[in-house]
Amino acid sequence: VTPTSTSRSHPVASQPTATGNLPPGTQVPENEVKPLTFNLTYNDTAMEQDIAQMYTPGSPAFHQFLTPDQVVQRYALSGAQQQQVVDWLTQHGYTLDSTDSLHTSVKVHATVATIERTLNIKLKSFTIDGHTFFMQEGTPTLPQPIGALVSSVVGLDNFALPQFKPPFGLLAHAGSLAGNCSSYGAKGNLTRNKLAGAYQINQLYQQGFQGQGM
Repeated sequence: VTPTSTSRSHPVASQPTATGNLPPGTQVPENEVKPLTFNLTYNDTAMEQDIAQMYTPGSPAFHQFLTPDQVVQRYALSGAQQQQVVDWLTQHGYTLDSTDSLHTSVKVHATVATIERTLNIKLKSFTIDGHTFFMQEGTPTLPQPIGALVSSVVGLDNFALPQFKPPFGLLAHAGSLAGNCSSYGAKGNLTRNKLAGAYQINQLYQQGFQGQGM
């Protein structure tokens, strides 16, 4: 991937939607440690186009699935570029937790003071209807050239904690779904087939797509 951004700083996150006008927040303690994930730049447009060709009968690329090394070579940052992000983070006070072989992200943790200083934000704590959460104030940015290598940063808020709620009517047909996964899911009722039905992935299964790779 060849980064194209030329601006001096690059925004890497936005304020969560549906937060509205919040009451004044309180400063999150500066010595509190937070985990963050820095998602790396990927050539998503090229990947989507290639995937479409892989599943188009008659295409020269039909079912010509890629190896992990080919995915990295075609769409991801180079190893040197990924290391450039890692080096910048560790030099600015972050502790490296992990990277991955597909060069998709860098996982780190750091104190609130480090996060605020490096991303030009403040982390504030809010309480609404008995629920307490933290969220950034300001737009998180990274300086160039690092900003061009990072597409987004995840972990700057915990405003929305998702809870699985099956679509209307799904539970009524739960008995007809195969699989015995009684202990799977936070409430013991989320099975593979329920999840596939909820997100309509079961239609892909019926067409023969079984997650065999690209």
